[in-house]
Amino acid sequence: GSNFVKLRDIASILSGTNKQFSVGYNEATNAIALLSGGYYTANGQENQSLKASKDIMISIQSLTLDNQSTVMAAYNIDGNNYVMLRDVALLLNFGLTYNSATDTIQITTSNSYSVN
Repeated sequence: GSNFVKLRDIASILSGTNKQFSVGYNEATNAIALLSGGYYTANGQENQSLKASKDIMISIQSLTLDNQSTVMAAYNIDGNNYVMLRDVALLLNFGLTYNSATDTIQITTSNSYSVN
């Protein structure tokens, strides 16, 4: 019942907006490092379809935002970290709505996150 997105995909989508963020990795601490307002550097693997066969496991990497530890449900799928879209919207404070009539999700960077 939840939508999970690849962190690099959502960073790519929000790039150039007021909610942009960078994605990095700290090998020493095995942590994913997000920096709000940071510029996202594409690696060429953004917004691609998943392969038919997938290796899925709970991610064991910790996560920081602006050097502060944070907690999010995350899965490692084929070597990429996927997080719940609502968790990212809450963390980075962007608007997120679901239209059941069209079965679409809308991200609005000019709005703040709301549970509605």
